[in-house]
Amino acid sequence: MEEKQKKKTIELSVGTATCLVIIILVLVLLIIAGMYIWFHKKANTEQDATIVDITSDNSEGETNSFAQKENNNVRNITNQKETTSETVKTIKLDLTSELVQDLYKKVLKYDNTEESFAWQEGVEKVSFYKDHKTTYETLNNMEKVITVLKNYDPDRVKMVNKTEVKDLLENRGFSNSYEVIEQIKVYENIEEIAKQVFGRSDGILWESYKGLGCNLEYANGNYYVIETPGGGMGATEFAYTELQSAEQTGDMIYLYDTFLWVNEKESMLNNGKTKFYTTSSETEEMNLEDTVVSDDLIQKYANRLKTYQHVFQKSADGQYEWVSTEIIKK
Repeated sequence: MEEKQKKKTIELSVGTATCLVIIILVLVLLIIAGMYIWFHKKANTEQDATIVDITSDNSEGETNSFAQKENNNVRNITNQKETTSETVKTIKLDLTSELVQDLYKKVLKYDNTEESFAWQEGVEKVSFYKDHKTTYETLNNMEKVITVLKNYDPDRVKMVNKTEVKDLLENRGFSNSYEVIEQIKVYENIEEIAKQVFGRSDGILWESYKGLGCNLEYANGNYYVIETPGGGMGATEFAYTELQSAEQTGDMIYLYDTFLWVNEKESMLNNGKTKFYTTSSETEEMNLEDTVVSDDLIQKYANRLKTYQHVFQKSADGQYEWVSTEIIKK
């Protein structure tokens, strides 16, 4: 009986030990599994963090790279502009060249048209050379009209017999044919010439004017110079000019000259004194020793004259249009 009890006790001890071993093994396995999961998760977390850091670094790098490229582009554009600006140089032009001479004709010195329409009392003096800056907006109507006539190609002027414009003559008060000489000059499409000179024709009133020994009559977009027998007294106001230099910068051309305005009205009408001025505005009279008008006066008194600048700009169609005239050296 006692042996059976001992055997039973031994069997119980072995079973208990086995259970404990199994429990311990399970715990060990759980611990190992837990540690494996924990280390694996940590590794993944660190890897993710590394990826985020790398991405952030790359994004920052890409941003910096983009900013650098933009800065480089701006720098390149600035350098290009500076280079372009540097390449626009000012060059001297030949005063005898066709270009310079054609442009100089667009500058109205005085009414030196063949018929002279600006002699009349009360009419503003016609000239671009004033004591203030002259632009298209500041010109009076006669200045615009005469400038257009002066720049009309002589080869384009038509000559027609007075019988061909009989109705026009009658409408303008020339009822008797003997009042008009046989041939009449016709300036056709004058607005076209205005646009070539000024780049525009708005604001010009194409009016009729009485000249020395002729009338300037406007009709149907044309001017008709109707001359009558006899003649006129001749212009009493005129000017001398001397072109000094010409230069071009990009699409701009600048002409420089000196100017001497002569008023002989008093000497011719009242046996008075010929007066000289540095502008057609006649605001400042020059007391010259000479009383006889001659071509060499402008050279003789060059150091007392003002220098004028005439500005021309190239238009889209390649023509140069007059922009302004002003005194730059007093």
